[in-house]
Amino acid sequence: MGKAGHRPGQWKQQNKKHNTGAHRSKGAIRKSVSGQVSSSGSIHSGKSSKASSKMARKASALSFRHKKEETARVAYRPIHLIFFPLGNDTSAMELAHANLQCAGACEPTVGGSYQIALDRKKFNITRPNDISSLLTQSQVCDGIILTIRYTDDFLCENIKLLEMLAHGVGLPQVFLAIQGLSEIPAAKVMAARNDVLKRFKDLNVIPCDKMKTFPIDNIDQTRALLRQVATVRQTARGHINRPFMLAEKIAVDGDDLRISGFLSRGLSVNLPIHVPGVGDFLIKQVEDKLGEVIKKSREDKLPNLNPEAEVDMLDAEQTFPTEDELRDAETLQKQTVKRKVPKGYSAYQAAWIPDDDIESEDEDDDIIEEEDEDMEDDIPDLEGDDDREYFEDESKVQAEMDAAMGLDNKEEENEEEDKDGVKYDKNYDYEEEEQLLSLHRKAKEDRAFPDEIDTPQDARTRLQKYRGLASFRTSPWDKNENLPADYARIFKFKRWAHAKIRAKKWVPEIAETVAAGQMVTLVLKIREENKEPLRAIGDMDSLVVFGLLANEHKMSVMHFVMKRANGFEAEIKNKSELYFTCGFRRFKARPVFSQHTNGEKHKMERFLPIDKTRIVMSCYAPIMFPPQGVLAFSKDSSGNFKLAATGSILSSNPDRINLKRIVLSGAPFKINKKSCVIRFMFFNRMDIHWFKPLELRTKYGRRGHIKEPVGTHGHFKATFDQHLTSMDTVLMTLYKRVYPKWTMSELDDDSIKSLLKWIDAVPLSRQKKSLARDFSDGVLAAEIIKFYFPRMVELHNYQNASSRQQKLTNWQTLNRKVLAKFGFVIPQDVIENIIKAETKDVQLFLFGLRRVIEDKLKGRSVSDEGTQSGGSSSGADRDSLSLTLRAGVPLSELNLQLLDTDTKLVLAEKEQALLASHETIKVLQLKISRLEQLLALKDKRITELKKQVELPQNL
Repeated sequence: MGKAGHRPGQWKQQNKKHNTGAHRSKGAIRKSVSGQVSSSGSIHSGKSSKASSKMARKASALSFRHKKEETARVAYRPIHLIFFPLGNDTSAMELAHANLQCAGACEPTVGGSYQIALDRKKFNITRPNDISSLLTQSQVCDGIILTIRYTDDFLCENIKLLEMLAHGVGLPQVFLAIQGLSEIPAAKVMAARNDVLKRFKDLNVIPCDKMKTFPIDNIDQTRALLRQVATVRQTARGHINRPFMLAEKIAVDGDDLRISGFLSRGLSVNLPIHVPGVGDFLIKQVEDKLGEVIKKSREDKLPNLNPEAEVDMLDAEQTFPTEDELRDAETLQKQTVKRKVPKGYSAYQAAWIPDDDIESEDEDDDIIEEEDEDMEDDIPDLEGDDDREYFEDESKVQAEMDAAMGLDNKEEENEEEDKDGVKYDKNYDYEEEEQLLSLHRKAKEDRAFPDEIDTPQDARTRLQKYRGLASFRTSPWDKNENLPADYARIFKFKRWAHAKIRAKKWVPEIAETVAAGQMVTLVLKIREENKEPLRAIGDMDSLVVFGLLANEHKMSVMHFVMKRANGFEAEIKNKSELYFTCGFRRFKARPVFSQHTNGEKHKMERFLPIDKTRIVMSCYAPIMFPPQGVLAFSKDSSGNFKLAATGSILSSNPDRINLKRIVLSGAPFKINKKSCVIRFMFFNRMDIHWFKPLELRTKYGRRGHIKEPVGTHGHFKATFDQHLTSMDTVLMTLYKRVYPKWTMSELDDDSIKSLLKWIDAVPLSRQKKSLARDFSDGVLAAEIIKFYFPRMVELHNYQNASSRQQKLTNWQTLNRKVLAKFGFVIPQDVIENIIKAETKDVQLFLFGLRRVIEDKLKGRSVSDEGTQSGGSSSGADRDSLSLTLRAGVPLSELNLQLLDTDTKLVLAEKEQALLASHETIKVLQLKISRLEQLLALKDKRITELKKQVELPQNL
C-alpha cells in the first residue's frame, strides 16, 4: 500500500498568490522572450475559458439530446430472436414455436419467420435453415435462446455450430430454455434446471457465468421468457456505424426491388446496400409505411458499383508497335517444338512426320510445381475402355483366376467376404486417398526441413526470379517492383489506419440520412447481373440487408489474421481454394499464407500450421472495415464444407510484402579448417558463378561465401568464419515475392451445375469421378465434340493417358485439328494447367467449349433453313468461316494411290504453300485487329484531351 500525500491541516499558513495587476510578471516576460507560449493563450484567460466551457456545455447537451432521441427511436425496433436447438428432438422445437405464436398477436413475415406483439413490444422470430443464413442472422440478432429437453443429450453438430458462431461473428445475450419440466414434480424442477446448466458449462463452448434458465412448457412461461428478453440491452457486435434491416416484406416491381423493415441505424441514401447471396444495389428512394417518399438519392453522388478499377491500356503506351516488336510477338506466338527425325531428312520431309514424337521445350519456373506434375508419370496407363471395364469388375477377374487355377468357389463364407470387399472398394476413392497421402507427406517434410528443396540441374534459369537477402529484416525490397497485372484492377488506401478511424467516426450528412427506428421501404435498382440470383430470394427463410460504408464495394487485397479451427485436422496447402464468411459477405478465394510478424517483409507459409499458430491470409476481396469476424471453410471431395480456420480482419494493404523462401542445401566434402569443398548444392560451374555473391550459412550457425568452383560437376570451395564439422549442412537462402490468385472471374455454383448437366447429357466412355482429372488428357473433350459433330473428330487419334507427354500430344492434336476449326484455339499455358488437373482452367475450357458448340449448332440450323428456302449465305457469313475450312480437303483424306511420285510431291508442295499462306493471313489479321484497337484507343484519348483543352476557353 503506497504512502498518502501530505495534506495541510486547518492551522497551516496559506499565503495568497502574488497579484501582478494589469502588467505582466517577470516570469511571464521571461517566458515570452524565450519563445514559450502560455497555456492560457491570453492575458484575459478567465473570460475565454468561461466562454469556451459554456459552448462545450451547450454542445454536450445537444449531443446528449440527439443521442437520447436516437435511442428512443431505436427502442421501437422489433427485438430479433433466434431459437437454436441443442438436442435432436424436432417435435420439441415445433411445440416451442407453437407456444410462441400463441403468446401474442402473430403476423407472418418473410419465409418461415413471424412477428409477435406482446406488451407494446414486438419480437421478430426467425428460423434459419442453413449455415449461411444462421451466420448472417446471428450477427444482427438481439438474443439467442438455446432450447433442449432436460432428458436429452446435447447434439455434437449443433454444439459445433454454436462454437463456430462464438468464434466467428460473436454472440449476443444467450438464454437457456428447458422443456419437459412440467412432467416432473415441482420439488425437482430447480435441480433439473441446474443439472442442464452444469452439463452445458462442462462443454466450455461459451461463458455461462451469468446465464439463466427458463422453462417454456406452456404459453405463460413463454411470455415470461419474452418479457425477460425485452429488458436486455441491445448491443452492436459489428461495425458501429453500419445500418442493417431485417426484411419483413419483399417485392419485385419491374426493375425495382422493394424491401420493407425497421432500420437499425441512420442510413445514407447515396451509399450502396448489400443483399447477402445476391450482391450490391444502389438506392433509388426510401419510402415510409404510407408509401410517401422520405429521401431520394442523387445521381451525381451515387458511386459506380463496378468493384474493379478501370485499366488504361494506353497508360504506358508511347508509340505504335514497331516492326521489331511485331516480329518478336509473332515469334512468341509460335510454339517452339523439337522433332525427332531420321538422319538426312529435309525440313519439307520432316513436316510429314506424325506429331506423336513432338516434345515441348516449355518448362515451369517453379521447382515445387514441377515436382507435383511428375508424380503422376509413374502411374501405369490403365484408362482404356476395355481395361477399365475389366479391372473394375473384380468379381469377374477373381472368377477367371480361380477357374484357371482349378479352385472351387462354392464356399459361402468366401463369397460373402468377396462381395463385401467389392462393395467396399466401389465406395472408396483411391485417387483421393493418394492425393491426401501425398499432401500429408509434403506437409510433414516441410515441418521437418522447412523450405528445403532439391536443386534443379539448371538452377540459374529455374530460380532466376529468386534473389538473396543479407538480412530478412533490414534489407530493402521495393514494394512497387514487378507488380502483377491484377494490381491494376484493385484500389489502395493511402493510409489504412486513418481510413479505419474515419470509418469508425463517420456520420452521414443530415440532408441524405434516413433516421433509424422507423418502418421504411427501400427501393433498390436491379442490375442485369442481379436478376439471376434474385430468382432464389423467395426461397430464403429470412433476409437481412446491410448498408455499406464508403469504398466497401471496391476490390483490394484484404489480410485476415487466422488460426486453425478446433477439430480440423486436414492439411491445407498455400493458395488452396477456401470459402470465406467475412461479416455479412461470402466469397471464395485462394489466399496466400504468411507469418503474422511486425516487420516490412513476411515469410510465406506453405501449409496451415497444425499448432494453431496465428497466420495472415491475403487474398483479393471486397474492402471491409473491422471489427468483423472471419470464418474460412474447406470443401472436401464429397461437397461437404468444414470449418478450417477462424479469425478477424487485419488490414487492407496491397503493399504487404509476402516472400516465398527456398533453401538450397549442400554437404561438406573436404574440410581444411575454415575452408572446405561443398558438393550436392549445384551441378555445373555456371550455376556456381551465378550464385557466388550470395552468403552461405550452416545449420550450426556458421557463415561463409563461395570462393571458386572446383571441377565441372558442381563442387565449389567456400570459406567460413569458424571451423566446419562434417556433420554440418551448408545452406543458401533465396526469396521471391508472391501474390494472391484472382478468383473473381471464376464460374459461380449455378453455372457449374448447368455445365455438369450439359456434360451428363453426353454418353462418355468413362465413369465420371473427378471433373479435373477426367478431362486432363483431352479424350473426353474429343468425345463431346464427336457427339455433336461426328465427322469432325477421329477418336483413334486420342489415347487414354496418365503421363504428361501423352496428354500434351492429345491436346495439341485436338487443338490443331478440331478446335482451330471453331476458332477456339487454347493457349499453351491453359493446356499446361488442364494437364495438371487445375479445376478452374478445366471449368473455363468446358464453359467456352459449350458456348462455341452451341453457337456452331445455331449457325448450322440457320444455314440449313436458308438452304431449304433457296437462300445463300452472306459475305459476312463467309468471312466468319475459319481458314482451315476454306483450305479444302486435306491430302491425307484423298485417294492418291493412282498418282505417280512426282505428282504427289507437287501436290504436297502446293498444299504446304497454301497452308503457309493461310498462316500468314492469320498473323496479318491479328496485326490488323491489334492496330485497329490501338487506333480506337488513341482516338478516344485525343477526344478527351481536346475536351480538356477546350474547357478553360469555355470558362
